[in-house]
Amino acid sequence: MSKLRLLRMMFLDPRTWRWMIRWLEFHYHNHISAIPRLKSVGKGTWIEPTVKFTNPQNIAIGGHCHINHLGCLQASPDSTITIGNDLRMGPGTMIYSSNHGIRLGNLIRSQQATEKDVTIGNDVWLGSNVVVTA
Repeated sequence: MSKLRLLRMMFLDPRTWRWMIRWLEFHYHNHISAIPRLKSVGKGTWIEPTVKFTNPQNIAIGGHCHINHLGCLQASPDSTITIGNDLRMGPGTMIYSSNHGIRLGNLIRSQQATEKDVTIGNDVWLGSNVVVTA
């Protein structure tokens, strides 16, 4: 099969367009439109385009931070995430302000979630794929 024929098949296939539209909607909703709604972002902070935010109005980021690719900051509606100045966050790092309960003998779906504020201080490095919970 020629490269031209393969490209024609790929770009004329409705599944390709449907996937691209879904990806753009996800990217817009979770990143582009979320950044202006952040509680605050300090001067000199760099946020990579693949970072996902949940409840951005409850997230404050200090100055001169770098939030790396595929990062995830999920604040719950009733708690906040506060990041100090000079944070370096590795790729794939996730910060959650809520967590599941861990009572023995109960099903996970019936356990009460805990929500607490998460505060990360100044001059912190979180390596790749670190998970921070409340």
